[in-house]
Amino acid sequence: MTASASSSLCSPPRSAPRASNPSSNHEHSDPTSTRNLSISMSQRKKHAIRAFLDADPRPDTAKHQVIARVTGARGNNLHDIVLPDGTATLVELPPRFRNIIWVKRESYVIAEPLAAASEGKIWGEIVHVLFPEHVDMLQREGLWPTSFKEEEKARSEDEGEDSDADDLLFDNPNRPRYAADDDDSSDEDSSEEEESDDE
Repeated sequence: MTASASSSLCSPPRSAPRASNPSSNHEHSDPTSTRNLSISMSQRKKHAIRAFLDADPRPDTAKHQVIARVTGARGNNLHDIVLPDGTATLVELPPRFRNIIWVKRESYVIAEPLAAASEGKIWGEIVHVLFPEHVDMLQREGLWPTSFKEEEKARSEDEGEDSDADDLLFDNPNRPRYAADDDDSSDEDSSEEEESDDE
């Protein structure tokens, strides 16, 4: 047996080189891949939500921020608001909060004026949407505008009067009948039966 033959018998067989998967390497290395884009977008959304929830719901007077009441939406993330002095103006929801925060009519926000606001244009942007617990906290700390307190009181009184008047004037057929109503009708039926028996 020759030396070359013996060496070939003793050496382990060579394995075939593993074919690399270019798609998997590309997926992890390419920052613009679909998977990486979805992760980065999800992380940005989480960061935006966290930044909103962690933000201080007090208006920053140094930035001339004010509490405002939302009166309507114009579309394209533009909202009509009323300032504490009664001025009606227009504000924008900034891109970082879009598709994350929904601004409802008659809700309260903190708005910050833009540096180059002009008449008839966008006055400022929404920096915070106030939840009921924020409103309670601002009222306790004496930061809630007096004009909004008076508006809320008048609105609640009007709603109470309207509901009382509706109850007196209209019979709602969709309202369920209660036991008291059934008792009254049964009493009337029994009295009619007694009168017919007496006759």
